[in-house]
Amino acid sequence: MINNPEVAHEIFVQRGAFTSSRAAHTYSHNIYGAGGRGVVIAKAGKKWKNSRTLTLDILAPKVVDEFDDVIIKETRMAADTLIRATKTQGSINPLKTLQLATMNIITLTAFGERFPSTDDPMFRTLVDLAERTLIYSGIMGDTGAFFPKLGWIDVISGRRRKLRAFVREFRDKPFAILIERARKSKIDCLVKTIDEVKEKYELDELDVTIILSDMVVAGSDTTAVSLTWAFAILVRYPEIQKKMQQEIDAFVAKEGRMPCYQDRDQFPYTVSVQKECMRYRTTTNFGVPHVTTEAFEYRGYYIPNDSTIISSMYSMHRNPAVFPDPDKFDPERFMSNTKSMYAAANGPLENRDHFNFGWGRRLCPGAHLAEVELFNIFISVFAKCTIEPTFDAQGNPEYPNIEDVKAGGVVVTPVEHKVRFVPRAL
Repeated sequence: MINNPEVAHEIFVQRGAFTSSRAAHTYSHNIYGAGGRGVVIAKAGKKWKNSRTLTLDILAPKVVDEFDDVIIKETRMAADTLIRATKTQGSINPLKTLQLATMNIITLTAFGERFPSTDDPMFRTLVDLAERTLIYSGIMGDTGAFFPKLGWIDVISGRRRKLRAFVREFRDKPFAILIERARKSKIDCLVKTIDEVKEKYELDELDVTIILSDMVVAGSDTTAVSLTWAFAILVRYPEIQKKMQQEIDAFVAKEGRMPCYQDRDQFPYTVSVQKECMRYRTTTNFGVPHVTTEAFEYRGYYIPNDSTIISSMYSMHRNPAVFPDPDKFDPERFMSNTKSMYAAANGPLENRDHFNFGWGRRLCPGAHLAEVELFNIFISVFAKCTIEPTFDAQGNPEYPNIEDVKAGGVVVTPVEHKVRFVPRAL
């Protein structure tokens, strides 16, 4: 277990050539990954390198920026939905609305289609795939893989058979439909881009399915959860919300339009708030385990081949040597480092702002897309409204509980709560 960012950087980045593989876990590697395909969970090797290179190409900033209009439209619709739900219902848990927005951004870019509401059957299927995959990939969801002596439980319970059936019904069948519709559509999308180059990367149809599934699973739910945490935190800080709104208002008054991601340099405080939200309440307590492919020595310690190394995101984000007074929510700590999170994650250790995107060769390939989504949601929400608490029967404010979490496997989700998205008096 690694709790120190410097150690993580030295092991996962500087020694990444032999610390970047994955374990052959029952669900994530053997069943979902069909024996090691895809990007997120696959073991290091030629197939993984080809899949990752392709994914980095199709999620590169210049490609993501081509879908700017799609991202802006979906994020503004999400803000309107949250405000409307507050007016009609009094309050709302924003998670499902944010899942719809982030899922639509992924499916529009990947397949050229979106879902009209959270009641759409295909949307519900993909959310179920994402949420359950993140659960099945964790310790509680794959106990036999993390603790081999308990593997007999999977055998007598028929769990592996059930997991294979789940992947067939919730991944293989719906993705076959989405991919086929994308190929027939006249809309430009990533499926067509992948088709043009898949032979170059020696990828077959199953590889394509799993790569696209990785994008949906890793790229939709995690971003929605990050935003849900951010709103649950910020409801306690109206003065911070006001400062962000002042930045937005000043831009609109000067430029006569709403900002987009390309304008982020003019929003140092808003960017700092986003970074502090992701540090203060991380979306995962532990990074996906790395596995070594050869033995090595590190600071006098012998690390054998096939060792599992896990990073504690929670501990790193609470390290007072890196983040002074770590229990304090303080966006000001990032005002001197407002470069993009994507650039920080790919840069030297001293420029890292948080560690949610991982390390080295396993760095999240969708980091830029996630950052663009986060920025646009923040702009859309805080330009239009203020997030306020609900009230109990006596008129006392009720704030979300951000000290507890909902069990969700790999991803750490806030417990059930509601807030109010109140339109601003402009």
